[in-house]
Amino acid sequence: MRVGWLNVQSLSNKRDIVEELITDRSFDALALTKTWHSASDDARLRLAVPAGYAVVDAARRSGRGGGVAIVFKKNLKCAQVTVPACD
Repeated sequence: MRVGWLNVQSLSNKRDIVEELITDRSFDALALTKTWHSASDDARLRLAVPAGYAVVDAARRSGRGGGVAIVFKKNLKCAQVTVPACD
């Protein structure tokens, strides 16, 4: 399994590069941090997902920056897991 991680610091101007990276390196899954996307249906996020892949994400709820996403091959079984709050 090929897994990668990339701190994109805004997916806005890097979505083509991210898509190319996923396909060129044949990643099964790629974690993206600091995506700066605002919602799960954000076009910046959706356009970075190549054909044959899906995405689970957590957008930043307020302020600038933040946001994470995992882009993975559709044949993998992946799901978002809720983690309890830490004090």
